[in-house]
Amino acid sequence: MNKKIQINFFCKSNYWSRRMIKIREITQSVIKIDALNFKKNNFYALNLVFVDDKNIRKINKKKKKKNKTTDVLTFINS
Repeated sequence: MNKKIQINFFCKSNYWSRRMIKIREITQSVIKIDALNFKKNNFYALNLVFVDDKNIRKINKKKKKKNKTTDVLTFINS
């Protein structure tokens, strides 16, 4: 069985919508890199959510208890 990686893209901002095609292409290229050491019999899910500053601030405040904008928020579910 080969590695299985499910990728979901969510765009909740007009700023990101015109960039989504390129982002999808880059993401597909990156997950094909063998050096990332994905285990072959595991299932992986990658959710990418693109939002504006207002929404990233809300998420950051709720999840990380920081009332400020940020470029990236990461959450690991293992």
